Amino acid sequence: EGVTNIEEKVRSEKNTFYLLPNSPNPFSFYTTISFFLPSRDCVRIQLFNSLGQIVKEITHQEMNRGLQKITFKMDKNFSSGIYFYQISYGENVKIDKLLYIK
Repeated sequence: EGVTNIEEKVRSEKNTFYLLPNSPNPFSFYTTISFFLPSRDCVRIQLFNSLGQIVKEITHQEMNRGLQKITFKMDKNFSSGIYFYQISYGENVKIDKLLYIK
């Protein structure tokens, strides 16, 4: 999504929790997860393998209202493949997939 599309989404959904696709995807080293929080709260982002097992906690912290971006690096010991990330905010949970290529 281009910057204009993200800005339009923020303006139109400023009171809604939403998740944008991670970028780049697929990726080899780093990827960025972007999401919008309608209010300050605790956010947890976890990475799951294709078997549904938690393989990494990306973050678990209090975050402010607004558009947030978390950039993380995959550990060298992870295999190439499809992974899922889950973001939890209050009672809300969103899941998306990412493709890691070594």
